[in-house]
Amino acid sequence: MSKKIVLLSMMVLILAMTAVVPAAAEGEAPPEATATEEAAPTEESTEAPTEVAPTEAVETEAPVSSETPAPEETATETEVAEPTASETPVPEEIPTEEAVETTNLEASSLSVAPPQPGSILFVKKEAFGNLERLWEWDITKTADQSSITLSQGQSFQVDYTVTATATSLGGEWNVTGWVAFRNVSPATVLVTSVDDILSDGTVASVSCPFALPFSLPADWTSPQCSYSASGSGTAPASNTANVYISDGAGGSLLGGTVTVPVLYAAATEVDDCADVIDSLAGFLGTVCAGMQTSFTFTYSRTIGPYEACGDFTVENVASFTTNDSGTSGSDGWTVDVSVPCAGGCSLTPGYWKTHSSYGPASYDDTWALVGEDTAFFSSGKTYYQALWTSPQGNAYWILAHAYIAAKLNQLNGADFTAAQAAYNSATALFGNPAYTPAYIDGLKGDSSLRQTFISLATILDNYNNGLIGPGHCSQ
Repeated sequence: MSKKIVLLSMMVLILAMTAVVPAAAEGEAPPEATATEEAAPTEESTEAPTEVAPTEAVETEAPVSSETPAPEETATETEVAEPTASETPVPEEIPTEEAVETTNLEASSLSVAPPQPGSILFVKKEAFGNLERLWEWDITKTADQSSITLSQGQSFQVDYTVTATATSLGGEWNVTGWVAFRNVSPATVLVTSVDDILSDGTVASVSCPFALPFSLPADWTSPQCSYSASGSGTAPASNTANVYISDGAGGSLLGGTVTVPVLYAAATEVDDCADVIDSLAGFLGTVCAGMQTSFTFTYSRTIGPYEACGDFTVENVASFTTNDSGTSGSDGWTVDVSVPCAGGCSLTPGYWKTHSSYGPASYDDTWALVGEDTAFFSSGKTYYQALWTSPQGNAYWILAHAYIAAKLNQLNGADFTAAQAAYNSATALFGNPAYTPAYIDGLKGDSSLRQTFISLATILDNYNNGLIGPGHCSQ
């Protein structure tokens, strides 16, 4: 094919394309070729070009803009519009901690239907408490003696007891928490009031983030209402929330209720510890209430000796002071001491056998006027040994015990008038070398000599015990 024919064919094709493609608007890019358009023949082509009819061109397509328009926004199946009075709200769950956010609806914004049978409101709440426990203390002081009689120079041991007792007063408490409720009925209900009451009868103050009455649609959860209460004494153990709704006829009925235990934090203790002090014994210790609430201290105090006769008192006071408020209390005990001026007082063999230089009690120096190791007549024993020998029915040792005690009482200043005659007769019997312990032990029960030993022992024993004579000293 000649070059002229090729050029002529190309010009015809260009003119045809110009006739069917409109001019691009200002700023628009010309449209791209479609799949139905054919490229222009090349010089190598040997076939005549195919003519394109004007009707086959893409003249029906709108010009393509260089800017891609944004797609229009359409609601999808997962999107929910803001609920209105005529729409069905999305159910919500009652929260466990954070507040529930839901639309506050005016009471007049929804029509209120009478409550349906069965469950109406599901109520949930939490209750947290703080307790300040106050302790009250009391103290008592006692002793095993309230009055004693002593001879001059004599001492006596008194045993004291101090008891500190703590009592819990319950103290101050407060309870706080929240209440929320869900409408589990199929209709909107009108909530008229929310009450919160503690197990001891205390009515809590309730505050809700919505005005009452409050319309609550079906399957909707209310915002949280907060409450608080406080008091003193025993802390309440549980907390009840009651939510009331309209009955549709101008009255109210209980829509839902729940009772939960109050969860108290560790109590703050006030005056749980106290220092205990005694005027005679000094600081006894610090005691703290808890599992144990009563604390006892014991100690002994030696009273005497008194060198002069007369009446004396030994006063003793035990006290406590609490660790927080500094509250204090006390209790006292008085021992009256009598040291007779005329005739003194007598003591039993039991006193003298334990108050020698050998002990175990404190030494009474009256023994020095006799001598513990002095031989007791022809008994083969000392005064001290004779006093510690068990009689076992032997009249000799029975009389020896009463005789030695009476002798020491006389030397200690006790009036000896009532015992003098019996003492003199006993001295004569013990002075007879034939009356040995073995000889007297061999006498029969009806022997007159044995009966004499027993009779004299009875008189001296009555003197030693204060039944006759000046009276008995405390021991």
